[in-house]
Amino acid sequence: MLQLGGREPERIIQVSWGPVPVLTYPVDIIIRAYDRSGLLRDVSQVLLNERINVLAVNTRSNKEDNTALMSLTIEIPGLDALGRLLGRISQLPNIIEARRNRTP
Repeated sequence: MLQLGGREPERIIQVSWGPVPVLTYPVDIIIRAYDRSGLLRDVSQVLLNERINVLAVNTRSNKEDNTALMSLTIEIPGLDALGRLLGRISQLPNIIEARRNRTP
């Protein structure tokens, strides 16, 4: 086969199988924050900037203590990306905590 390139180079073509897909894993995260206008937008912007796909979102507001609880299922390529994402979300205004949800 390698000799074919020397004898008949016109029969050799370069092929590409496309980019190798990035493996991702579904992860559940919890975000607790003091409720405010634009909270979901700001969290969504961080997810967009980090190129994180969201599989599910559930947000609940508690009027008694003016907090919001957000549960998200995201696709993440690894623990480094998860740590970076949670750190960036934690830096948003009014965030109490952003963590991985380990309960089934």
